[in-house]
Amino acid sequence: MKLCTTSKAIRLFWLILLFPLLTTYSQSKFSYGFHGGPSFSVLFVSGLSFEDPYSTKVGLIIGAHGNYHLSKRSSLVANFNFEQKGAKTTFKEINNPSTGLPYGVNEKISLNYITLPILYRYTMGRGSLGVFVNAGPYVGLLVDSKSDEMTMSKFETFDFGFSLGLGLNYELNSKNLISLESRVNIGGEHISKIVVFNDRLVRVASTNIIFGFTFD
Repeated sequence: MKLCTTSKAIRLFWLILLFPLLTTYSQSKFSYGFHGGPSFSVLFVSGLSFEDPYSTKVGLIIGAHGNYHLSKRSSLVANFNFEQKGAKTTFKEINNPSTGLPYGVNEKISLNYITLPILYRYTMGRGSLGVFVNAGPYVGLLVDSKSDEMTMSKFETFDFGFSLGLGLNYELNSKNLISLESRVNIGGEHISKIVVFNDRLVRVASTNIIFGFTFD
């Protein structure tokens, strides 16, 4: 089921991104660009707060995007991203009530993903400056992982979740614009193959600050 869902998401992404390269019909409906910025991620456990037992890890997100304009204000946006996720554990500061000893040692967990968000965007505003909101699902493919204790074999290959963003764009001219977006990504999948915290799920979440350049 995961492979089938991932395959459909990837096909939809490439359909949005490559369709205008295969036809000359309605070229003005498509635009493309590149983006990047910092990513602030954390692992969280169902039933526990975000700060316990993981803290935020700072990484990078870079990628390309394709937009299909449904109307003047509405569009579909597909991203192809490389995103650094993960967390810092705080097990050393958390004591086991039954023993009084720390649960473990602190370590850094680095998870590198290829992510494919498919978003609906609505843009408001007049003139050169616009405000937009976008939302939609994403699929992530784990391509590399590093930590002191766990290897890539201890993490699930795929992650699925939901993205929600708010941003500004500014038209430099009729063909080019720049944008700034704050985007939150909440994973819906259990990413750890190791049973933790009485079978509770471990998920990954991230907040991106994305600077973008788009051209027709």
